[in-house]
Amino acid sequence: LEPTQRVSQVFEDLVTFGSTPAQPHDFVFDLKGYNMDDLETMVISPDGTELESDIIESGPKTYTIRFVPKESGEHTIYVRFKSGRKKDIPGSPFKVFVEAPVWGGAAKCLAAGPGLERGVVNHTGEFTVWTRDAGPGGLAIAIEGPAKSEIKCTDNGDGSCNISYLPTTNGEYTVHIRFADEDIPGSPFKVNVSPEVEDRFRDLNVSDLAESGLKVNQPASFSVQTNASVGDVTASVISPSGEEKEAQVSKLGGGNFAIRFTPREFGDHLVNVRFDGSHIPGSPFKIRVGGAEGHPEKVKAYGSGLSSGRVGEPAEFTVNALEAGSGALALSVDGPAKVKMNCSENADGTYQVTYNPVVAGEYTIRIKFAGQDIPGSPYNVTIHPSDGKYRSDGDASKCTSRGTGLHSAVLGQPNSFTVNASNAGRGSLMVGVEGPAIPAKEINVKHTGSNVYAVNYALEEPGVYILKVLWADKHIPGSPFHVTV
Repeated sequence: LEPTQRVSQVFEDLVTFGSTPAQPHDFVFDLKGYNMDDLETMVISPDGTELESDIIESGPKTYTIRFVPKESGEHTIYVRFKSGRKKDIPGSPFKVFVEAPVWGGAAKCLAAGPGLERGVVNHTGEFTVWTRDAGPGGLAIAIEGPAKSEIKCTDNGDGSCNISYLPTTNGEYTVHIRFADEDIPGSPFKVNVSPEVEDRFRDLNVSDLAESGLKVNQPASFSVQTNASVGDVTASVISPSGEEKEAQVSKLGGGNFAIRFTPREFGDHLVNVRFDGSHIPGSPFKIRVGGAEGHPEKVKAYGSGLSSGRVGEPAEFTVNALEAGSGALALSVDGPAKVKMNCSENADGTYQVTYNPVVAGEYTIRIKFAGQDIPGSPYNVTIHPSDGKYRSDGDASKCTSRGTGLHSAVLGQPNSFTVNASNAGRGSLMVGVEGPAIPAKEINVKHTGSNVYAVNYALEEPGVYILKVLWADKHIPGSPFHVTV
């Protein structure tokens, strides 16, 4: 007998996935006293490549240099005069560390379905490939076997594709799945195609499995019916974060099984149901947890204000909820001082969020949509002290202060006063206490809103102290104050 010839197919990209639109990075600075028509910008990436950049007005005499980073690392931003020798303005070039998006590639892809485990001659084999977290790239599939199999691909529009193929001869087939020219986990898959459906795989059914309307932390259940007196049913649930957990399976008798699980996350889940180790028809099943309208997992947030900032300078980020359906957007920030967040809608339907931190430290920004955290939320943000390189239009002479802590203090107890800078323009409040031997043990500054600050400090030794209160790097009226203990 002559050996059976195997037919191979050439890899072709069935569908190409673009990445999430490249998100810009914004660098905000003060150009008071300059004519924007006289200036130009240049941004150099860590590898020395010049990036396209734009300069736009983001407020009164405040401008933003916007560029799209290609890699993570320190970027160099030049602001120069257009004419003459193209001299840099004072402070230029500016250095800024930017984190570029990191994609998982083929390793982040997932493929599952009966068509990757078994097949029947002249019966369509089906499976699904998920590429949502893989980034940009082409999905290519090839099938090697005793006969050519026609492959069909349906892009579901959510980062996944349904794949079907029709084997016309029995035997062993090999299914190769590649993303961006690399094998995904599990590829190549070995599939045995039999002449007929095995009796134990006939009439496998799932009932009462709700595709939507399930709620987080509330138990869900469904049933599986088989026609076999023997055989094992197993089930697992893959959450949107990628965590896979076993579901509880109970035998009801007569080839029937009850399956229970409790979803812990909002969004699309995959339910794997296997009979004797093989996916049943339709498995894995896609279900939605948290309702059918809002899609928090489709909200994207980006911008330097979600990672770092500097005292006295506006920090910004953008929220894109265009593909998330209906739902309320909620923003909150927690940290060493109260921070007001301003949210405005851009012309393209995205939201621009700006906040102005007044105290350095670690902050947490939480972004919720339809009552659920969006991907990446909560964000940890480091606010650095002002380094003196940035200009401010604050007027310290417009500040007012009051409180016993400006002139006298009690040892070992909080001594307090308030500073009202609501009419003093943009700036940051700095408070320092110099003592005869040691400085203040502790100084706390809390922004209570509308540029009004509550300050308290504690002293450990008697003597005369010097209390310095500055706004926009200048003393407010009465400062430095002399405090006697």
